[in-house]
Amino acid sequence: MAQALAEADVVVFLLDAREGLSGADADIAADLRKGETPVVTAVNKAEGLDRDVTASEFFELSLGVPQVLSAKTGQGVPDFLETVTDALPEGQSEANPAARNRVAVVGRPNVGKSTLVNCLAGEPRMIVADLPGTTRDSVAVPIERQGQTLILLDTAGVRRKSRVREALEKFSVIKTLQALASSQAAVLVLDARDGVSDQDATIAGLIVESGRSVVVAVNKWDGLERRDRNAIRRELSRKLEFLPEHECVFISALHGSGVGELTRAIRDV
Repeated sequence: MAQALAEADVVVFLLDAREGLSGADADIAADLRKGETPVVTAVNKAEGLDRDVTASEFFELSLGVPQVLSAKTGQGVPDFLETVTDALPEGQSEANPAARNRVAVVGRPNVGKSTLVNCLAGEPRMIVADLPGTTRDSVAVPIERQGQTLILLDTAGVRRKSRVREALEKFSVIKTLQALASSQAAVLVLDARDGVSDQDATIAGLIVESGRSVVVAVNKWDGLERRDRNAIRRELSRKLEFLPEHECVFISALHGSGVGELTRAIRDV
């Protein structure tokens, strides 16, 4: 452990909210306080617990503000990742200039995220299938536009919590939250044929919580009747009114219509 501490830029001290603070935790904290490496305390397994009450017990470690989270549900993960990033030595998080242009592509399963990334990349970089959940992990795809490099993070679709049962699906949710935390902006992809669902609004809320700029891409717009298009526009205004100022672009990732406008909107955020 001593070698790992010596080589690390930031130390994450992982604690168990259910077990509470132990004598062993206090001993480890005492050793960490002797070093010069920044320490972030992460209090895990906090699903269903009051964050402030849970954090209060761990303040006595004198290692800064405890980050209360649940790796199982993703609760508190964006704030935790932001804290870790802020603790890195100055310039460390911007060592790669391309990292400043990371864009997370998020949305429900099977709304066309991977098809959109393939379209933007100009080649089939992602596996596309009709079955939801084809993309399990976040995959970085670099694209060049007018001399600027953008890194698109194609993420697994975020499902309803009641359906996130298997460990793999829970991992997918966490990877999506991590993608948001490591990006400067997000593209929220919606399926025009389904309208704006409560699940779409929940994902939009995650983006707001992460503090990222957002562009809304309404996919599968081609072939819709004018009446249906007008109904969706009304739904967007009603159900996503809490989003900060943003652009909404209507596209067909499959046929490429509207994708040029979407690219411009992404570059401008």
